[in-house]
Amino acid sequence: MKLKDEAVQMLTNYRKKDYNHNSEVILSEAKFTVKLGRAGLFSGTIDLLRKNANGEYELLDFKTSQFPPADTFLNVDYQLGIYTFACWMGVFKMQDGSLKTLNIPPEELSIIYYHLRDHLEYKRNNGNGKVGEEKGDPRRFTSRTREQLSSMKRDLSAIVANIHRMSFPRNPNWATCPFCQFSGTCAEDSQGELLNRNERKAVQELINQNKEIAYDET
Repeated sequence: MKLKDEAVQMLTNYRKKDYNHNSEVILSEAKFTVKLGRAGLFSGTIDLLRKNANGEYELLDFKTSQFPPADTFLNVDYQLGIYTFACWMGVFKMQDGSLKTLNIPPEELSIIYYHLRDHLEYKRNNGNGKVGEEKGDPRRFTSRTREQLSSMKRDLSAIVANIHRMSFPRNPNWATCPFCQFSGTCAEDSQGELLNRNERKAVQELINQNKEIAYDET
């Protein structure tokens, strides 16, 4: 019942915002395919693409995670980069089944990580707000330049090349490891050449942090 009530509240408050009304929906839950250089073809689905009255395009990615990521993560996230490149160079499947390119260059696209849980209202007064007030602005803005997209293509090409060689080096990251379901496996398998002592220690610390977060939320 709690999840249902929260979902109703999030969607109700989403619909109340003027910035969610004063725009034209271009695509919703649209599938795409895009070629990223030597990395090959990528397919995915964007949540929402809309166009504002001033002509600016907004790409929205809706999330309901407990906590939103830091801006530094949003500025380099591969998923949002792929979505941006798809709007520029990809092919989308429309609702009528036809295929279409959008040709929206990155400088004309605003990327919004939309944290729906910020539409939830405070149940009691606290230092962040009063009863009945929403927890904050759900929009986290970021963008991509053409240079960033070129760099992303090189990174993904290297990652794909390693996958084809069956090489999967670990890459401990404070932004993502605490939420990765494979962090335990990663640490258990790190018994030698792929991670040095400091890296293995970092992975274990992240696993411990993840356990603490899970414990705090129960």
